[in-house]
Amino acid sequence: MLTKSKIASHLVNGFIIATIHDDFQAQKFKSACEDLVLEIKSSKPKGLILDFSSFKVLDYVLIESINELIRVVQILGFAVVCVGFTPGTVTSMIALELELETKLIARDVDGAMRLIK
Repeated sequence: MLTKSKIASHLVNGFIIATIHDDFQAQKFKSACEDLVLEIKSSKPKGLILDFSSFKVLDYVLIESINELIRVVQILGFAVVCVGFTPGTVTSMIALELELETKLIARDVDGAMRLIK
């Protein structure tokens, strides 16, 4: 299990589920993303599920960092599904006109696993 710098990840049924906590510092978060990419490369999962359920609001800095992670993981050939958005996170993303690099979004982890297959 990877637990460095605000990203906790677990391998479940062949998927890496990464929970991103809302109290990150930008530099530590980027380092944690690099560690997560190494974890993905070594475990070769069916895909990456990013869980945002601990967030109340998302901002530009976080979305840019998440998008960078998503791009790298997709270039490596792995699917990425985002889950756990609350009404507050969705509202903030719409208000700030923020978009994610993945169009695969599910309500929960089970839905994400069905999307990737």
